[in-house]
Amino acid sequence: MDSTNIKVLSSTDIETPEYPVPNHIHIYTDSEFPDAINGDIADWQMNCVKESFFKGHGGVLLHYYSAVPEGADKIIIIVHGFCEFRDKYSEMIYYLYNAGYGVYFYEQRGHGLSEREVDDKDVVHVNDFRDYVADLKAFMDKIVTKQTPDKTHIMFAHSMGGAVGTLFLEKYPEYFDRAILSSPMLKLRMNVPGAAVKALTAYVKVTHKEKELSFNQHHFDPEPNFEHSSMLSESRYNYILRRRIEDVNYQMSGGTYGWVIESIKATNMAIKYAGRLTADITVFQAGNDHLVDVEGYTDELLKKRPDIKVYRYADSKHEIFNATDAIRTDFYGRLLHELSR
Repeated sequence: MDSTNIKVLSSTDIETPEYPVPNHIHIYTDSEFPDAINGDIADWQMNCVKESFFKGHGGVLLHYYSAVPEGADKIIIIVHGFCEFRDKYSEMIYYLYNAGYGVYFYEQRGHGLSEREVDDKDVVHVNDFRDYVADLKAFMDKIVTKQTPDKTHIMFAHSMGGAVGTLFLEKYPEYFDRAILSSPMLKLRMNVPGAAVKALTAYVKVTHKEKELSFNQHHFDPEPNFEHSSMLSESRYNYILRRRIEDVNYQMSGGTYGWVIESIKATNMAIKYAGRLTADITVFQAGNDHLVDVEGYTDELLKKRPDIKVYRYADSKHEIFNATDAIRTDFYGRLLHELSR
């Protein structure tokens, strides 16, 4: 592993950002966020964001949003994480738009306003992670490339979206020249041996529990639990919790046995075939990630693609873009720098 490609960023390192955010973009502090999300950002969404539906793999109806400023020559396609939805990214999309980038965001099957494969709104199921990959291809073919021909397309993929995005880049290298992976789910914290996965798969098939909530997952709980969340920004945590309480479509909370089994298979496949990646890739990691095993996948990833650049925020939890004021400001400065290259 080429450790020179890994830059570990401590609290001291980010006191003076290496890549400052442009002056015309203000990154809202934790205390400013409530007014901003209900004021300036909400007004911008009303006036500048469009939404519609398209048919993904197998005819599943998927919900998407787009915001493209006049003159934008680069389009960011956001692939979100497990149990996430558009409101989690409204702030990010707002910053990217104001920086001159067009943004497309779709809610993956089983999430938000997109069609589900189980009845419970708070349970996420997928038959195969290749369905997620096929959905992304449908989004690119049917919507993004048709609406933004001759534009540069850049992927931003977070967590589960990082696994989906990596699998996509390995299979369809011609769609994206560049990709930003944020806390990518390339190895889960839960260590399940291959033999155990096979045994669990066999048990689930025999008992037909594929679409039942897995033993290590849970239904939506409206009670606040910020301390055990993936965020360090309490105002953002409270906003997302409120949106979940207000709309049952946003209450995704746990995965089925099928999703858990397929997620393990997907992370293994993504790393196994990482040598097929051709895109320019930057990875943002959280040093205090309780969901993703950062050390567990980095070594293998860089063995196969030693040119990949890695930024690791030593003090961040899983959601770097919802971390402390200092970490968020540094993150957005580096993100915009990477996008501008």
